[in-house]
Amino acid sequence: MEARIVSKHVAESIFDEQRVTHHIDTKIAERITEADSVDWQFIRTLTVSTTIDLAAETQQLLKRLKGFRLELENALQEKRQNPDYADIDLDAFFLGDLD
Repeated sequence: MEARIVSKHVAESIFDEQRVTHHIDTKIAERITEADSVDWQFIRTLTVSTTIDLAAETQQLLKRLKGFRLELENALQEKRQNPDYADIDLDAFFLGDLD
């Protein structure tokens, strides 16, 4: 979500808020797929002054994923050959007080 807020902010800085809103409304009206339309509707609701606490949001996500650790470990194991995933340590995320 943070990337979308930043992207919308940049677009509004370059073009202006009204033009960006018009573009979003056009994308919603095009309705290529229902999911695409819903996505653009979500982007329309974002306020560029909104701030995100990435650390707190990540902790909330990890609380919800705690019961899926085995599945995450298995998925991560499949990606280990990719250097982007090589140093991910789920222990660092799941050990400690997440409650």
